[in-house]
Amino acid sequence: MYPRMMPHMHKVFVSYHHARDQEYADAFRDFYGAEDAAFLDRSLLEAVDSNNTEYIMSIIRTEGLKESTATIVLVGLETRLRKYVDWEIYSSLRPGPRRTRNGLLGILLPGASKEHLPPRFLDNYRESKDGKQIGYAKLIPWDRISPPATKFQAWWWGDEEIKRRKKTLSQWIHAAYLNRENKAMEVDITTTPRFAKNRPS
Repeated sequence: MYPRMMPHMHKVFVSYHHARDQEYADAFRDFYGAEDAAFLDRSLLEAVDSNNTEYIMSIIRTEGLKESTATIVLVGLETRLRKYVDWEIYSSLRPGPRRTRNGLLGILLPGASKEHLPPRFLDNYRESKDGKQIGYAKLIPWDRISPPATKFQAWWWGDEEIKRRKKTLSQWIHAAYLNRENKAMEVDITTTPRFAKNRPS
């Protein structure tokens, strides 16, 4: 099931493991980030080439998150180990002088499970006993919204399936966006210490 609401177009920042999951990120943004798709892409196209942590954090805030209202985390097998992903989630959840916090949506890539969620994402993800998502962060599997792998697959799916997938993602992004306006929803950015470096696998 997905949230039953009309889709909205939101400006989205996409966080992911650049070295390992670039192929998924490219396919995702090419398919969903076009003008007639599910969101307006505001993510960084590549990792910032710098060893200065504060400079990197400033780039994340000013060039990536500045105009975005929701952050999508593509969760692969090693995403939880990456300092950039931790910093991007941290910055997404921390309101600034000219921006509120972002909504947070995770997408489990093939082979990944909830065990692979980044620690700071997990701090904000909750499920009820019946499996309903009740925390600030939202989560969906890749196969619910995966783009067509080939032109033949797009043809085989047909326009209705393409529209359904775009609508599904749009609705989940909007559900994450709405959580940022819910004052009763707890947001945790302090339980997990901010990563100083990538963690070993």
